[in-house]
Amino acid sequence: MNVTLCVADGRIALKLVPEPCRVEGQDYVAIEGNSAVVIKLIGEQVFFSKQYDAITMKGDFARYYGDLAYSELDEETGRYKCVTFRARFDKEGKTDSSHPFNINVDLYLPGSKPEWVPITIDPDIKNPPPWLGGGRG
Repeated sequence: MNVTLCVADGRIALKLVPEPCRVEGQDYVAIEGNSAVVIKLIGEQVFFSKQYDAITMKGDFARYYGDLAYSELDEETGRYKCVTFRARFDKEGKTDSSHPFNINVDLYLPGSKPEWVPITIDPDIKNPPPWLGGGRG
C-alpha cells in the first residue's frame, strides 16, 4: 500500500492506494494468503512517526500480524519512509472481516521554525477479503 500526500476538495489529504486494487475504490489492505504487507510513504513531507510504532493494531490481532520492520531511512530527518509487517491469512475467518489498524506518521512542515505534526491514518485490513469464499460466510 502506498500512502501519498494529495489535495482533495481544496485541502491537503493523505491518500491510501492499495496495490494491487481488486475493486474500484478499494481503501483497505486485502490479505489473500500468508504474506508481507509493505506500506510506503510517498512525498517529501510525510514520514513514519518517531513517537509511536509505524503500525498499531486496534484490537487483539497479534496472532495474525507482527514482525514490523522499517526500511528506507531518510538520512536528513532520521525518519523512515517504508515499513513491512507479516500477515497470516485467517482461513477460518468470516469473509470480509475487518481488522482495523493505524498508520502513524509525522507530517513535516518546513519554514523558519520547522514543525512535525503527528497524524494517524485509520484504514482496515480485510482478512479474508470479500472476494474470497473460503472463509465463513
